[in-house]
Amino acid sequence: MATRRGNRRCESSYQAAHEFCHVVQQYETLKDSSNRWFHETICEVASLFVLRQMSTSWETNPPYAGWAAYASSLLDYANGRLDRPERRLQVGRTPADFLAEQEASLREHCYQRDKNGLIANLMLPIFEVEPRGWNAVTRLPLSLAPFLSYLIEWEQRVEGPDQAFVKRIQRLFAS
Repeated sequence: MATRRGNRRCESSYQAAHEFCHVVQQYETLKDSSNRWFHETICEVASLFVLRQMSTSWETNPPYAGWAAYASSLLDYANGRLDRPERRLQVGRTPADFLAEQEASLREHCYQRDKNGLIANLMLPIFEVEPRGWNAVTRLPLSLAPFLSYLIEWEQRVEGPDQAFVKRIQRLFAS
């Protein structure tokens, strides 16, 4: 029974983080962007990030005394999504290769969950090393520009440390 409840908590937490990220992004102002796939991808990053952070905090500080046991379920759920083969770059491929091959398709259909997930897997370590980067997510531009130009527009909308964060994402896809 605990496993079923644990899975429900994982699924609910995963979805809540995704939807909350839409709120943080100010989704209503961005929904007509041809880079909407990137907004969806960042929501996937948020879901994974939140589950992994919850897992860490629940080990020692669960919201309820009996919930510490769910910490490992949260981590397992996130890692299960991260470990899916379809969410991994093929050996010898770079994020830039993947983007060049898939950008047109992603711009046309933003809900390609395996492709969104693959890119989210690549970006998650950047957010985990620098969680302050979530601040930059509040400044995503409404833009029809090609993705690499979109990232430049995003960088111009943020200030100080947030610019350095966006540049890290730019470097990921420019390599």
